[in-house]
Amino acid sequence: MKKLVFLIVFCQLCVCGYAQKYIRFIGDNGRFGYKDENGTIIIPAKYVDADYFIGNVAIVGDRTSFFLINNRGTIVSDKYNRIFYNEEGLFLATQDIQGTQFNRLLLIDSVGNHIASVSKYTAVYKFHDGMAKVKAGIKEGKSYREYYGYINKKGSEVIPCVYDSASDFIGEYAKVKKGVYYGIISRNGTIIAPCVYASIDDFKDGYAIARKGSDYGYFDTNYKIVVPFSYASAEKATDALNRLFPVFAKKMVEKELNEWQKKGEFEKIDTWKKRVTAETREAKIRELAQKAEKVYIEKYQDKEFDIKLGAYDAENEVFMVTNSNYGTLLVPVPIENAPQFKQQWASITKETKCFIDNDTINIAEVLFTLPNGEQYKYSNQASLNYEMAEIDYNFEPIALDLQTNGQSVARGQQQIKSSKWTLGVSEVDVEIPASDKNSDNTFAVIIANENYQKEAQVPFAVNDGRTFAEYCKKTLGIPANNVHIVTDATLNNMKYEVRWLKQVIDAYGGEARVIFYYAGHGIPDESQKTAYLLPVDGFGNDVSTGYRLDDLYSTLGNLPSKSVTVFLDACFSGANRDGQMLASARGVAIKAKSSAPVGNMVVFSAAQGDETAYPNNEQQHGMFTYYLLKKIKETSGNVTYKELGNYVTENVRKQSIVVNGKSQTPVVVPSATVGGNWETWKLK
Repeated sequence: MKKLVFLIVFCQLCVCGYAQKYIRFIGDNGRFGYKDENGTIIIPAKYVDADYFIGNVAIVGDRTSFFLINNRGTIVSDKYNRIFYNEEGLFLATQDIQGTQFNRLLLIDSVGNHIASVSKYTAVYKFHDGMAKVKAGIKEGKSYREYYGYINKKGSEVIPCVYDSASDFIGEYAKVKKGVYYGIISRNGTIIAPCVYASIDDFKDGYAIARKGSDYGYFDTNYKIVVPFSYASAEKATDALNRLFPVFAKKMVEKELNEWQKKGEFEKIDTWKKRVTAETREAKIRELAQKAEKVYIEKYQDKEFDIKLGAYDAENEVFMVTNSNYGTLLVPVPIENAPQFKQQWASITKETKCFIDNDTINIAEVLFTLPNGEQYKYSNQASLNYEMAEIDYNFEPIALDLQTNGQSVARGQQQIKSSKWTLGVSEVDVEIPASDKNSDNTFAVIIANENYQKEAQVPFAVNDGRTFAEYCKKTLGIPANNVHIVTDATLNNMKYEVRWLKQVIDAYGGEARVIFYYAGHGIPDESQKTAYLLPVDGFGNDVSTGYRLDDLYSTLGNLPSKSVTVFLDACFSGANRDGQMLASARGVAIKAKSSAPVGNMVVFSAAQGDETAYPNNEQQHGMFTYYLLKKIKETSGNVTYKELGNYVTENVRKQSIVVNGKSQTPVVVPSATVGGNWETWKLK
């Protein structure tokens, strides 16, 4: 009975507020019928009970049962004990089970078709965006508890009843609760934000504040953390949010545009109509967005630019200078002028120009002027192409999309454009731990090759690279300028980044550390059994289009560095992440010879021999990268190489069998020079 009472209350509330084409009336006989808006009787008064029409059907009843009729009065369903409207064209109906005192609960459509039995649930809530929340009782020992899950419009349970409370799906996401903590799930049940939050508020202007423990932070509409959970009050977290350029610009542009589009007191209507059009409004938005950028930079750029002079690289004729906020900058100074530059360092004036990079301030160039007027310049890019974001405005609040493309671009090539990319939905993509330590002497190159021109894609490789880059910057404390990430790299891109590493490490004179990460295809040389990294413009059956792994190890291993750490989420059997073969001469897995690390090098490789490096589809990462990032997250980067290697190897080996049904065994290979010392190394 409890279930029936609940449904009656729920459904009576649901039908309120619907605009009806047919009007219910009571005839002289005390029964219900329907008239049209003109008062003409469409369906005679013959029903003991009747609800309003919902679309083209209505719930009516006689003395013993209820059923659906259409707008001609024709019965279109079976007869039931009760029927309740449940939104989105679906109804819930109860029906006796013969020979028992129980009834079944059915989901039916507007023409009476049985969709599914939902009798196992103690409650079925209304459908919203194709999903309905349900509640089921579960016996736990001697106790009985009720948990929430979700069904789709076919009545199939798409998210099991495991949550202590749950909200309706709004678009792609729903808020759920386990114990006393809240989290966010997607429509397929994937955990977007784990249930670790004391509160998650509704969105306001595209952002939602949440509390984790005693700390506050913010999510964007995709539940990506945009303000880390490190602020002691909501006010401080909001201040941090307002410092982000999209938030700053949105408020400024909306305010000024709303004033601009109003008709002036002394402006004729015809003049106003010519001034405020779709074209002029778009031009005004672009003008205001450019103005917002200038105001933002002026407000938040470092007024006192503290910069320290470092060593001079005579071979490349560059000085290394460092800043606590922006990392290492390389300033070209001819060797004949270098002594004077160093001697007069204290008297040199420094003029900085900034630009917006990843929603915050970054250095575009620094002009160094000596007392005699000679000038030298650091340039983050030789040419800066800025393409203003396109913003739709239709007398509604403006949604600024001013994100950069998330890629570090080589100097001389940088472009700032509006584009959209989505991080994965894995637990390792969110709540990335932040470090209070700056690793100024560590440099990272990250190659993430997913979209091959001639070969199969590598699922989630770009996501692997981008998230690994975030861990380098946030968890390992590597300055943003020290981290180069290139997605979908060509052979020339890869060679350029290795050359950049060589120049930087040479300049540091043995005091720097190197991290090299690669996700993408690897291929074997069938004749020599040697291994190659495959650029996106390469061919799987032509090793001359690849980057020889031995050459990479030789270049990096011979650098004058404290350490070189290589992570390879690739295999060299000629197979891709789906286990299918690339275009090779034989179409079979090939066991390439293991390339030997040299110098102060340790290599973490995703697979060995003729194994394949598989993806973890649920986490939207390579299997190897997922467990690599997970361990770094769990330890905040404070983990020895031995502990990291053991964890990744054990978990990938087990989960690859469970998830993919095939073997994948990561391996850690140190160079002969390193010996056993590598086991106590740490990433930070």
